[in-house]
Amino acid sequence: MVTLQLKASSELLQAKKQLDEFRLEYEMLQAEDRAMDKGFRKEFAELSNVMADQLYKHFRKRPK
Repeated sequence: MVTLQLKASSELLQAKKQLDEFRLEYEMLQAEDRAMDKGFRKEFAELSNVMADQLYKHFRKRPK
């Protein structure tokens, strides 16, 4: 019984560690996405507003 509890607590700690790693990676990807979003309009400053708006809409709909 005690060994099962130790095994379960060990697996729980391992799962929590994995969760923290996934969260950190997800937060880094979100920050990168926000930075791309901010810089998007600057990249296409020479285009007309209508065309830039259309491109931005497609940019926002892209799979993440």
